[in-house]
Amino acid sequence: MDIKMNLAQNQALKIFIASFLILFLAIVIIYFINYNTITENHLELSMNIANEISASLENNILEKVKTVRTISISPVILEALQLSNKHFGKLSEQDRDIEIKAKNDNWKAIEDHDNQFILKYTDNQVSKYLINLQKNIEGEYGEIFITDKYGALIASTAKLTTFAHNSKYWWKGAYNNGEGAVFFDDRGYDDSVGVYVVGVVVPIKAGNEIIGILKANLNILGSINNLILNLIKEKSEQVLLIRSGGLIVYKEGLEPLSKRIPNEILEKKSISENSFILKEEGLAGIYATSEIGITAGKPGYNFGGSFESIDHKKGNTGESWYIVDFHPMSHITQQINNDLKFLIFMGLFLSFVLAIFSMIAGNHLAKPIKDLIMQTTIISKGDFNSNISTKRTDEIGQLATSFNRMTDNLRETTTSIDNLNTEVIKGKKNEEALRIAAMKWQTTFDASQDVIMVLNEEHKIIQTNAIAKEIFGKPIGDMIGMSCHSIVHNSQKPILDCPFEQAKKSLKRESMELNFDNQWFEITVDPILDDNNRFIGAVHFIRDITNRKSIQNEIKIKSIELEKQFKKSEKQRIANLVILKDLNKTTIDLKSEISERKYAEQQIQYQANLLANVSESIFATDRQFNIQYWNTVAENQYGWTPAEVLGNHFTKFIEPQYAQESRKTVMRQILKEGFWSGELIHNRRDGTLFPVQCTISTVYDAEGQGIGHITITSDITNRKQAEKKIQMAQEEIKKLNEDLEDKVIERTKQLEASNKELEAFSYSISHDLRAPLRAINGFTKILVEDYGSHFDEDGKEITSVIVKNALKMGQLIDDLIFFTKIGRAAFKYSKIDMEKLIQSTYYDVTNIEEQQRIDFEIHDLENISGDYNMLKVVWTNLISNAVKFTANRDTAIIEIYCTTEEQYITYHIKDNGVGFDMKYVDKLFGVFHRLHTDEEFSGTGVGLALIKRIILQHKGKVWAKGELDKGAEFSFSLPGRQS
Repeated sequence: MDIKMNLAQNQALKIFIASFLILFLAIVIIYFINYNTITENHLELSMNIANEISASLENNILEKVKTVRTISISPVILEALQLSNKHFGKLSEQDRDIEIKAKNDNWKAIEDHDNQFILKYTDNQVSKYLINLQKNIEGEYGEIFITDKYGALIASTAKLTTFAHNSKYWWKGAYNNGEGAVFFDDRGYDDSVGVYVVGVVVPIKAGNEIIGILKANLNILGSINNLILNLIKEKSEQVLLIRSGGLIVYKEGLEPLSKRIPNEILEKKSISENSFILKEEGLAGIYATSEIGITAGKPGYNFGGSFESIDHKKGNTGESWYIVDFHPMSHITQQINNDLKFLIFMGLFLSFVLAIFSMIAGNHLAKPIKDLIMQTTIISKGDFNSNISTKRTDEIGQLATSFNRMTDNLRETTTSIDNLNTEVIKGKKNEEALRIAAMKWQTTFDASQDVIMVLNEEHKIIQTNAIAKEIFGKPIGDMIGMSCHSIVHNSQKPILDCPFEQAKKSLKRESMELNFDNQWFEITVDPILDDNNRFIGAVHFIRDITNRKSIQNEIKIKSIELEKQFKKSEKQRIANLVILKDLNKTTIDLKSEISERKYAEQQIQYQANLLANVSESIFATDRQFNIQYWNTVAENQYGWTPAEVLGNHFTKFIEPQYAQESRKTVMRQILKEGFWSGELIHNRRDGTLFPVQCTISTVYDAEGQGIGHITITSDITNRKQAEKKIQMAQEEIKKLNEDLEDKVIERTKQLEASNKELEAFSYSISHDLRAPLRAINGFTKILVEDYGSHFDEDGKEITSVIVKNALKMGQLIDDLIFFTKIGRAAFKYSKIDMEKLIQSTYYDVTNIEEQQRIDFEIHDLENISGDYNMLKVVWTNLISNAVKFTANRDTAIIEIYCTTEEQYITYHIKDNGVGFDMKYVDKLFGVFHRLHTDEEFSGTGVGLALIKRIILQHKGKVWAKGELDKGAEFSFSLPGRQS
């Protein structure tokens, strides 16, 4: 088979197979790394999302509880409860039960909602108050109703099923044996409301006594839907609200409680952590669950199902709520699969490119090698006149030149030997004839670069060439007649295992290597035979191989450095050691000698390049840990020169005496596992100690036997000092954090105490100041009913002034209480359609006559993220002021528009009213500062201060400009996106 084609094809095939295997291994590793990383990240992400939504939903429910509690303490409700409780309290328990039962039976029997008995409870002052709340927050509330402490109905927004409620499970849950608790009635789908509702039931107290129960049925799914839809999530991601039994309360596009989640998810949730992976077909994906704490028995709160009564479709029977976040596995693995497809394509492409390139390179490389093989075949047949023709100057060209030089030497040497053998044979045992024959070829001897000696069978030198004088330092005349062992081996007796004796026995060429005065020689002996094939002498070829031995020794030393790469390529390491071992074998084949020398030069160059960039201390030891190699970095680091350490045990120089125990541990691990890495304390020549990062690897020969060790050390003094500084800094930071934490805890306690005082103060204002205002209103009405209206001297009705001022005082109290709560309230951010908010506010604060008088213009407005209720308060005050201050205009103009600058959106409201003097603009947004003191325009003096406080809470700013009798413009800016 063609050598050229074999070499090229084999090289291409090997490169293709190696690159394919590397590609396959890389694909497997990358796939599993990416898969594990992405799934772990998604597990954590899903868990964070589930916890975030769970916490937000719980806060949303708690906010609704606060709202319902606020409703329950309205004075009109408290007064109605006191009257009802007073009425039933005067009766005996038996009479009270009889009356309540009679009313309950009458209530259930009447179907007409306009019946006077029904209207007494659905169209009284309290029910109107509750209905007004429903209208103000459209779609938020279903039924709202109140019972007294005996369960009798006080007021309701609509006709209920029953009049008496003290036997209902939700009533008992809120009453809580007189202790009181918030009860969540998870009612399921309520046909009367037409949506999924949750009843919030709160006890109404006077001091520590429960005086009534208020229940508000809330459209909870509206809030949940807004919360989840506003969540920034992936398209394929799904968020569900479920009961612990598996019924789905909320899923986008799904009717509540119409389906259950698969049992596999419930089983996995019950036995696993809060996040897990399912691989079942149709369910494959990442799931995370988070229980909503307020539905799971949080102190002070009871959740639906505590009592057995299910009077609504699919009501709750003692289950808690869970948020479930789901990511399908197909979406998660899609990117991994795309990356792997690309990697496979690129890998196969590169493999084929490398194979083609290696085929071309192999063809180019094989041609001169083929010529060389052909010429060696010719020479092997005895034709020494053949030469290789080449113009190459690389290693192949140098090999051809060396080959041609070898054939020339062989031609000359063979001719000389043949002629010499002819003369020896002719003279048989005639030494004189042998000497004469040798002298004829004196010219050939002198041209040779190697020592050539002709010996008789008694080891005597018959003739030699001039190079022998340079090697052995003796004149040629003195050497003639001397025994070769006295000159070469410096021995008076023949050496039994020398090449001469071996050739004499074997009658064929023998060789050996010899050290003479720190020089190395290779001795090759060719026997001289007579016609009867008997040994009569020999020709010695002695070649100086000192340089070659030096190269071999350098290879041995530097191969130890090369062994630190063995962890990365075991096959290459073994191959290198086999080559090094082969280099130590003796040979007389001149072709092999040339190849070996060339390889040694290349190997030395390769290893020198490897060591050029080594910046660590490296030293090599034999099997007993005696130092055999010590590089320059080690000399500089430890202070010992190579001459001082070579041949000595390494612990004598670099390890302090007290490290003996740790040294034994390290040695045991190296002998057991062949490798050790860690930190040690070493000492320098001057006795100073310093820390090092140390790695010790065992070097193996081709048979897998340990032949020595490589040690690499790095001075880590700077790193240790840095670590110490970092540790000190961390301790200092820890101490500062502890001090700061103590201060935060103390400050928090102070703030909590202040908040409680402020709440008590607000309650005091609400209760103590409202009571006399109610009395003023009540007595004024009695005064008008009994005595008619009263007028002063100017004809102004006195009673209307009293009522008006009382109402104004009540509004001031409401504004002040609201003002104190703003700084402590948690704002609930959502996306707000600003134009719709302003339109609804405008119609809330104006009547038909004002709407006909005012030219109200709204230009294109940017939407914003903010607290809807708080921003409605802002617009209510701004629009009310604009309407009030344009009241004296036949045609009032109110214009609302917005501008944008960088990340802020600024809203402006401009009117053509009475305006204001700009010299008061700095005090404009202060508490109790009024734009005008005229009775016609006077207000509470709190509205603008409320606006400023709300805008500041939104991280914005507010300002105004105006001119007397020409109008005013109020502006506020908000960040485009709230965090």
